[in-house]
Amino acid sequence: MSESLIHKYLDGLMDQQESIQFETQLKSDPTLASEFALLKDMRQYVSQKDQTESASKLIKELGQEFNPALKTKTISIKKKSNWRYYLPLAAAAVLVLGLFIRPLFNSSSLHHIDYEASPLSFQERSQESNELLQLSAEAFNNENYKLAIGHLDALILSNVEVNKARLYKSIALLNTGQHDEARTELKQLENVDMFDNASYYYRGLSHLDTGDASEANRYFNLISANSSYYKRAEERIKQLSETNIKNSQ
Repeated sequence: MSESLIHKYLDGLMDQQESIQFETQLKSDPTLASEFALLKDMRQYVSQKDQTESASKLIKELGQEFNPALKTKTISIKKKSNWRYYLPLAAAAVLVLGLFIRPLFNSSSLHHIDYEASPLSFQERSQESNELLQLSAEAFNNENYKLAIGHLDALILSNVEVNKARLYKSIALLNTGQHDEARTELKQLENVDMFDNASYYYRGLSHLDTGDASEANRYFNLISANSSYYKRAEERIKQLSETNIKNSQ
């Protein structure tokens, strides 16, 4: 229920009264605030990825406008050795990439699994908890995954931000090749609202990484259509389907 409400708010589908009620609840409910921050980050990731794909397409189109010869598939040896031939395409790339100020993420290929995740952050809590929360986020965001695993495990044992800590601990485990341990953590999130789709997505990536395409496909297909992971899961399913077709030919 909370995930659908957050989507409705982020999509601007609430009326003024609903928005006020939601924002009031957001301030008084730490769990909802944490879920809101996570989902907002994930949606931002998807948006940035879409921008990357659009930029790539626009670069190609602009290159063709600057130099119509780029539309042809045949390039003479003389043109290949002439740096001026590629100058229009380079100019187009600079023009388009200049539109994007923030760093953009690239989607990983089917054969190279990148366990991409939004930067880890937590809502402020008690002074005692804040230090551990800060250490966990700092270690994870600096890709010091072994240290992050220890800090996140301590959060779980302390019953602080348990679900988010478990999710990011599993991602850290996957980044260090500890698939069985990661899947054990992710399994505990399957029935947790807001984290079930994340569990399916990362378990799918894990199985893809270890060569079990069938199991990976099964998990990707469990992801809800209104989830921020849905689009990425669809891309993986499409990649798996295309690979199966090629292998069968």
